[in-house]
Amino acid sequence: KDGPWRSLWVRYGFDPRSDKSTRLLQSYDFRAPSKFLSLFKPSDNRQHGGKAGGPQPFRLKGIKSDSGVEPPSSTASLSDIFRFREIPPQAQVMYQLLDIDDAQIQNFLQEEPTQDICDERTGWFHRSTFDSLADLFHKRF
Repeated sequence: KDGPWRSLWVRYGFDPRSDKSTRLLQSYDFRAPSKFLSLFKPSDNRQHGGKAGGPQPFRLKGIKSDSGVEPPSSTASLSDIFRFREIPPQAQVMYQLLDIDDAQIQNFLQEEPTQDICDERTGWFHRSTFDSLADLFHKRF
């Protein structure tokens, strides 16, 4: 339910916390920068009393924002989202680090030092790695 491999399938009997090479298989919880939140509207789930206690998804509006930025199609391909050609269709998106198709981000992740012990929140990476990753993501948008 939480941690660096949340929402991901892991082979039965394999513990990704035992092998540093699994660091790129970790998930990253991306939250859209506030300047793009005007492109999203609350999902029907939130409007009709969706689950309490957790973040709810936002869906893209079908109109231009005040800044004139047109939201992407809700049918944007995953490939375009992973390459930063399209804004994700939700304000909060889970990425698997390995799937991010951006040379600068992948080089950054390859060069970042890992921790000696897998952390329950950040996995093999340091908290500062995810802070820097957030900055790289925001620059893409």
